[in-house]
Amino acid sequence: MAKQIFGQRINIEMGTSLLLNIEGIEGKLKSHLIGLIPSEFIIIKAPIGYSGIKEKLFEGNKVTVRYLQHGQAYGFETFLMTLVTKPKMMLILSYPTTINTVSLRKTERYDCYIPCVLEIEGQDLTGTIMDISLNGCRCLLPELPSKIQRSVGKDTISGRLKFESPSNKDNIELSVLAVNKTDYKSTSKIGISFDNLDSGVETSLVKVIEFLGKH
Repeated sequence: MAKQIFGQRINIEMGTSLLLNIEGIEGKLKSHLIGLIPSEFIIIKAPIGYSGIKEKLFEGNKVTVRYLQHGQAYGFETFLMTLVTKPKMMLILSYPTTINTVSLRKTERYDCYIPCVLEIEGQDLTGTIMDISLNGCRCLLPELPSKIQRSVGKDTISGRLKFESPSNKDNIELSVLAVNKTDYKSTSKIGISFDNLDSGVETSLVKVIEFLGKH
């Protein structure tokens, strides 16, 4: 994991989409970068609209920021300096002392809604990819055929996943392993691991992740 030393300009462009973890708030919040002064502070859009967030926007509360830039994932911890209410709701964050860079393979999953076809046990199942990373995804599928219902979760089942990239409409097809499932009333959510990605498919997935990180 590489680190950027205090005082250097952050590798980030104005308007970049951000994912925030604010101390005391569960889950990730979406925001974007408005501006910064190196070594002093960062200005971001206040993620107003989430339940209970206003009570956590106090001076000194810890904020973890993650973002994608030019195919690289970055993250840093900082603290809230103040909340600006006019002319727009903005957060002023302290300038980070270090910036962590990580391989996209290790980043968290991105929420999405991508129609897909999962070919497994000789059957084509139409469903929706609900979240995705370069390691795998989770697919929401209608009630599974009994054979697949019995197999997935007990054994790791190989198959193929097909979907259209939301970034450029290219068709993506790759080998996958269905590793677990969660059953609901009339649907199942299947955890999928991507298997033996070639360089072309991996490049396509990087574009998908970058697109989702900006929207």
